[in-house]
Amino acid sequence: EREKVGYIFDILNNFEHHCFPIIDEHSGILLGTVMRKCLTVLIFEGVHLENTGGRNRMVDFSTFEKDYPFYPTIKNYVLDESDRNFVLDLRPYINTAPHIIYESSSLSRTYR
Repeated sequence: EREKVGYIFDILNNFEHHCFPIIDEHSGILLGTVMRKCLTVLIFEGVHLENTGGRNRMVDFSTFEKDYPFYPTIKNYVLDESDRNFVLDLRPYINTAPHIIYESSSLSRTYR
């Protein structure tokens, strides 16, 4: 739900996934997913907290879609070392109803 900007930045640089799971750290339950473009825009826009209290400023839909279809890539961004420990509150941007496919699901069930 809340994560350090440096950790998110490193994940985006090391993995090419389009979407990332958000897991409750206490229960291990899937809370939802958040898209790469969303995380990238939040970092580019500097939407984070200096400490773990308070809330981020909200980013509206038009900000996320202004660069469509050429969304910014994290490779084009240099993160200041001072920003790495800031906290990003992902709760407003989580898709809480993702389509879940289990490892044991059949191929026909997957593509229904």
